[in-house]
Amino acid sequence: MAEKGIFLPRVQLRKALEAIERGLEVTQPDAVVIAGDVKHIFGRLGRYEMRELRELFEFLTRRVGKVYLVRGNHDNFVAPIARRFGVEIVNELWLGDVLVVHGHRPLPEGAKPRVVVMGHEHPSVALRDSLGSVAKIPCFLTMPLKRGSRLVVLPALGIYQSGTSVSLQRDSYLSPVIKEEGVLEEAVPFAVLEGEGVYELPPLKLIEDLLEAPSF
Repeated sequence: MAEKGIFLPRVQLRKALEAIERGLEVTQPDAVVIAGDVKHIFGRLGRYEMRELRELFEFLTRRVGKVYLVRGNHDNFVAPIARRFGVEIVNELWLGDVLVVHGHRPLPEGAKPRVVVMGHEHPSVALRDSLGSVAKIPCFLTMPLKRGSRLVVLPALGIYQSGTSVSLQRDSYLSPVIKEEGVLEEAVPFAVLEGEGVYELPPLKLIEDLLEAPSF
């Protein structure tokens, strides 16, 4: 984005790597799956993004045996760098009965995973208090899907992606997975407070009056 006149300091990558490092220490995984949009600019791969992608892929491949990138709608021109570091790019990834997708396309017709994990939406909770003040907090969002699966939507790892404010308004979401299949009344946000932890909130149908209405 720096090439377009928007400067994003490298603190974003540093904080992302710190978060990943903490996760790796806790879980000790054999592989890491990136649920898409590893780059920000839609078009060409800029010089700064190229450098940061190299740093990210090198960081990951030194720590785990396998890295998968589930292709997102921003992930153009990533393949040459991914191949250099042995990162496998896929359109979707099945891990047993768990399906990982980016979320910018509908789910495969007829597929019935137990759990679907996706990115794309970057959900956050915008809570309004009685004085009208609004706090926007990144969150995980889980909900049933009409096909019987359980959806888990990941928050953005970058600190500059504020994302979609969760609500019961179907048209406020980006992903066709949520728009077409999500049971929003049963959706449950898990707010992520840096340095504090992850907190489960009530289902959206019970906190509708506290949610800041999304703008279109």
